Amino acid sequence: MAMDTDVPIIDTAIQGWRDAVAAREKMPTLFWVAIAVMIGLGLLHFLSGVWLFLPLLSGVVFSVAQALALTPLAIAVHRFVLLDEIHDSYDFAPGDPRFQKFFVFTIALELLGAIPQVIAYLFAAVSTFLSSIVLLVLAVVTTIVAVRTVILFPSIAVDATGAEWRNAMADTKGHSWSVFFVLVCAVLPASVASIVVVALFSASWLLTLVVLGFILPVITVFMVAAVAAAVSRLFAAYANQLGQPTNLHLRAVV
Repeated sequence: MAMDTDVPIIDTAIQGWRDAVAAREKMPTLFWVAIAVMIGLGLLHFLSGVWLFLPLLSGVVFSVAQALALTPLAIAVHRFVLLDEIHDSYDFAPGDPRFQKFFVFTIALELLGAIPQVIAYLFAAVSTFLSSIVLLVLAVVTTIVAVRTVILFPSIAVDATGAEWRNAMADTKGHSWSVFFVLVCAVLPASVASIVVVALFSASWLLTLVVLGFILPVITVFMVAAVAAAVSRLFAAYANQLGQPTNLHLRAVV
């Protein structure tokens, strides 16, 4: 049954990182394979942008490939936090309905996030000021939609009976700010670390390759795991119409 009160924001975000560390300890193979795949994608992305001079195209392809590669990790972390399930295997199964639904919703949110920039670009031909206003308004709208539907991810991962975006919107009603700030706090450590690393180690082509190809993929994997864990706890707190599995076994807070 969903909570009437909001979850503690900072504590939930911190617990997300603790859960991510615990998941890595229990499922090391999953994490190492995910890191290896992300390193491979990072190197390909870097080299395609440098040699093929197609940064925009390579960025789109990389974004889709990254979402695809991180789907097994995110699903496993959701199930680890919510069901206490330990499955130390990188299950890349595009034919699995759960995998497909999770991936499709991931891409849908990424496309939603790209819409403001595309529309603002079209308005830029008319007026830079108008373009900025349109970008701001659409960015706010898309952020609200993303925040209100984010607990759909864990509901898909645990095969909840009501795993639909309308139910996610209904369950997060009245909790938008709590969800938003939990996400911000969960992402913040990785974002700061990425900025610092890029600032310190991007003085040369070789260092840039090391950062983009090796360091940032590792940070990304742990950030995704921490966010997935934090969102899992939001699902446990707020899911009502989404439905909660009968074998729900939320990990103890540490």
